[in-house]
Amino acid sequence: MSSSWPSGRTLAGAGLLVLALFFAREPLLHGQTFFLRDLHLQWFGQVESFVHAVAEGAWPVWDPFPSFGQPMLANPNTQVLYPFTWLNLVLRPWTFYTLYFVAHLLIAGTGAVAAARCLGASPLAALGAGALWLASGPLLSLGNLWNHLGAAAWLPWAIAAAVAPTRHAAWRSALGWGAAIGLMVLAGSPDMALLGGLASGALCLSREAPFGARLARAALAALYALALSAGQWWPALDWARIVGRLDLPPAVRLYWSVDPAALWQSLLPVPWERMADLAATAPREPFLLSLYVGLPTLGLALLGGLRGHRRTALTLAALAVLAVLLSLGAGTPLYGWLSETLPVLRPLRFPAKALVPAACLLCLLAALGLDAWREALAQRRWRDALVPALPLLPLLLLAGTSVAGALARPLLLAALVAAVAARALIGSPRAALLAPGALLTAAVVDLALAHATLNPTAPRALLAVEPPVARELRDRRSFVFDYQAQPGLAERLLGRPFPLLLAVSGPGDLAATRAAMALRSYPVPPMAAAWRGRGAWGRDLLGLQPRHFNRLSGLVILTQDAGLRLWLLQLAGVERVVALHGVGLEPLGTPRGLPGPFSEAIRVYDVPRSLPRAYAVGRAEVLPDEQAELRLATGRLELGRETLLAPGARPGPPGGFPSPAEVRLVAERADRLDFELDLPADGWLVVNDLWSPDWVARVDGRAVKVERANLLFRAIPVPAGRHRALLLCRPRGLLSALALSAGAALAGLAAALRASRDRPA
Repeated sequence: MSSSWPSGRTLAGAGLLVLALFFAREPLLHGQTFFLRDLHLQWFGQVESFVHAVAEGAWPVWDPFPSFGQPMLANPNTQVLYPFTWLNLVLRPWTFYTLYFVAHLLIAGTGAVAAARCLGASPLAALGAGALWLASGPLLSLGNLWNHLGAAAWLPWAIAAAVAPTRHAAWRSALGWGAAIGLMVLAGSPDMALLGGLASGALCLSREAPFGARLARAALAALYALALSAGQWWPALDWARIVGRLDLPPAVRLYWSVDPAALWQSLLPVPWERMADLAATAPREPFLLSLYVGLPTLGLALLGGLRGHRRTALTLAALAVLAVLLSLGAGTPLYGWLSETLPVLRPLRFPAKALVPAACLLCLLAALGLDAWREALAQRRWRDALVPALPLLPLLLLAGTSVAGALARPLLLAALVAAVAARALIGSPRAALLAPGALLTAAVVDLALAHATLNPTAPRALLAVEPPVARELRDRRSFVFDYQAQPGLAERLLGRPFPLLLAVSGPGDLAATRAAMALRSYPVPPMAAAWRGRGAWGRDLLGLQPRHFNRLSGLVILTQDAGLRLWLLQLAGVERVVALHGVGLEPLGTPRGLPGPFSEAIRVYDVPRSLPRAYAVGRAEVLPDEQAELRLATGRLELGRETLLAPGARPGPPGGFPSPAEVRLVAERADRLDFELDLPADGWLVVNDLWSPDWVARVDGRAVKVERANLLFRAIPVPAGRHRALLLCRPRGLLSALALSAGAALAGLAAALRASRDRPA
């Protein structure tokens, strides 16, 4: 006879769901939307580009809006092959992201429960691992970093599959392990996938089983992960090789490292602005807004490392320590040694990301510690029973600092640990039975209170209503002056700092709304893509542009020569310039003023005599990149009459056109440009969109090579007369990679269905 009571697993899942909903209460209950940093700056724009491409029937492989265009599929942040992404076709962005946020917190929490159980934790301790991980600062800090949030959610599932018992059908757990890592790649975070793969692999190899079997399991998981995610990593790796992402300079890779002083925040529930008071260097907006995991988590993790299953506990502890050291970047020799030893680490940016798997490992170790604590209370072992309070001792060093006021909560938690332990140790079996649950509840409530306002929100209307500047940018190539492109630039041009991209206010409050309005009103690149505005020069935030783009963009932004800036804008076909200042922009004429939240009006300039997006030239000269860059940087090119081609191209005739050429764009999709041309002589069609080897061309059905023109743009040879020219974006090897991913996905589904049939009722 079956019981009508819900199972423990159901209750645990319900509890984790309630906790996840708590962190999304403002969007769910009060018409708000998450609106922080990268969400505002990148995500809303790239989602609109994805939906627009699919709606018009294009392959979602190229985004024509940011900069002069950039890859869409080869940009992991876009998550084109991640199943959740396709819900954007039927949901509004704010609704989708709230669902995405809650779903991935729940996936993360339940995954930690599964991993803890596979590591030998009791049901209560496993639930504790899930709740502590779900409410931890490092995980919740990914609320504005959608790709890392999606990948981090699958991390504990990879660990669970890696350490699952292998008595029967070990290949199924290997496929599950590979699926979790593959989903981390498809979610758009190769960093998390690599860190997760290394951590789960080390845990698998540390288990008590024949080494050959463990190695075979890890190899099968790795192969399946590569197959499942081939459609993502193949084009991404190909493009990274082209733009030099595979050899980032140390300054770029280490930009967001964790200051050692910031590690105090793992124990102290204070915002990063106050924690910066303890740093030796000038405070910088952190990659992770909170490192807080709480005194109980660290204390239980310490006990778990001392009293848990020796091999498992030592492996978890060692991996957590290594991840913390890695997050410090250049602060220790570890990162430099690893990046030199393992070249695969060089394309990865920002060591601070390593604190996310570190927090997950600590929560799993805390689950083992909770079981050890309960055993210590039952057996009246005073020394072990008081270990969870030990992390309080280092905090006493902060008693005389500016963050001393935040010590009250850790002191209260330590007092709770000591009181419950004392009550149990003096002979109260009931206290010993209830103590683990009480401590776990206090720890989760503490984390929930500390992170209740970590991810600020703003009214959805800010996204639903376009600001006045959006109408000026729609379907036009525009250069928006980025006042954060260089340190001190805003102070020099505006006389004041430009608003930070980070709002530190609470959800739904007036300050957060004002900050969101300011950021929404001025379209810092690449956010104009949300309104189908075509970008131009600017910062390369994602490392997706070639080096010439960055150097010429820096010249446009920083040059003191207003005439050279105008010439570079004209060369690139820029139609509009948006700025808050006027110094150095006088050659653009009189601007139109638009209202904004700043003391200055938003100025919109029309660029005079700018080249069209596509035009024909009769002269083409082949030059090495260094010489071509010098020509462009000094304005020595006859606009609209000649172009510079990369080495290997065929130079054009020296004379040029005797009369103007007609070029008309007759059809356009994100992955397709269709032109009609009438040339008086042989020449070149030049398109001011970013060159990529993924673009192929046909003239009257005959294949021609797309050459790189003026360092960055596209050009194809066209003979004299009237012709039809078609440009298509078709990444090399994409169909094979997609077929491999699809085959792996089908094989995984078949294995899952077979496993469900074989499972006893």
